Amino acid sequence: GNTSTNTADVNPADTTDVNDALDLTVTPVATLTEDSVSEGTVVANSSATDEDGGDIEFSITNDTNGFFSIDTDTGTVTLTEAGAAHVNEGNDLPNFEVSASSTTGNTSTNTADVNPADTTDVLDAPTVIITEDTNDDGLINNDELQGQINVSVTIPDGAEVGDVITVTDGVDTHTYTLNNGMLNQGSIDNIIFDTPAEGGTINVSATIEDVSAGTVSAEGSDSAIIDTTASDMDDLAITNIVDINGDHSVITMTGTGAEVGNTINLYDEDNNVVATAEVQADGTWSADISNLDNTPINDNEFFSVTETDPAGNETAQTDTTHFNAFGWSNAQTEASDDYNMAGSGNDNIIANDNDTNDYVV
Repeated sequence: GNTSTNTADVNPADTTDVNDALDLTVTPVATLTEDSVSEGTVVANSSATDEDGGDIEFSITNDTNGFFSIDTDTGTVTLTEAGAAHVNEGNDLPNFEVSASSTTGNTSTNTADVNPADTTDVLDAPTVIITEDTNDDGLINNDELQGQINVSVTIPDGAEVGDVITVTDGVDTHTYTLNNGMLNQGSIDNIIFDTPAEGGTINVSATIEDVSAGTVSAEGSDSAIIDTTASDMDDLAITNIVDINGDHSVITMTGTGAEVGNTINLYDEDNNVVATAEVQADGTWSADISNLDNTPINDNEFFSVTETDPAGNETAQTDTTHFNAFGWSNAQTEASDDYNMAGSGNDNIIANDNDTNDYVV
């Protein structure tokens, strides 16, 4: 037939622009472990896109405890000091919200609820006690040291059967897999280490591994210095006894010692410690013996001294020093003494043939 063609120019309707929602994703980190986080530790990472907008700014909402901080440009969420302390105490972090907003172009906002990773608990460090150091002063003296070094480790709360405690002095290592008996006792005792040389230090540390969680505690530790040698007795002596006022009211004993700061113990003839003194910078010491309970006026007494260092090592006693503070009548009749402190007033020194050796000293 008779064909024909025609063409029409079509102008479609303009597209009506719609401001699409901002796309926000917040991904928490997989693990947070007790005692291992600090301020600035990352909690979550954020990403956002907005095809209709421009620059995007991130913020945190619903953070009533102040545990979180966010980089407004990158969306990285980190712990504050308070948040780190909360996790390191073994607590789980609460949920919070991250918001992202486009700040240029066709602006929009989106908010995501974030559930942080639960905190992985870690057992507290075991408590280490060097029991050889019986007074726990950090020094093991001659009386305390009974051969090798004995150590006890207290098992922390929360430990379970199968957890492993490792104890070491840096040379030898002892490993214990916990059983019910150990847990019921609460400690592992009589752990033995070799004794360092005189003047050396023993440092013992212990950790506990939570086998099921695959975590290891912080170290517990204790240390002590081996000090078993007493001071040199060559410098230890009673050198003088002085009746200061001549009436027995103030009687002072003086002497010398080996080491500044050491303690002088004054013993009577019954082996009682009746006074103490401290060795001074010039190597001397002094003690007031005016009113000793077991040494009254007219009493014959025989004193000796020892010297004890800060570790508790005490020397043997010196030879005895004879002392009395006789009144005049007693001095006249005492057979064993050549010289006596007779008290106030003018004293005459008289040698009678009733003394033991007829000498005046």
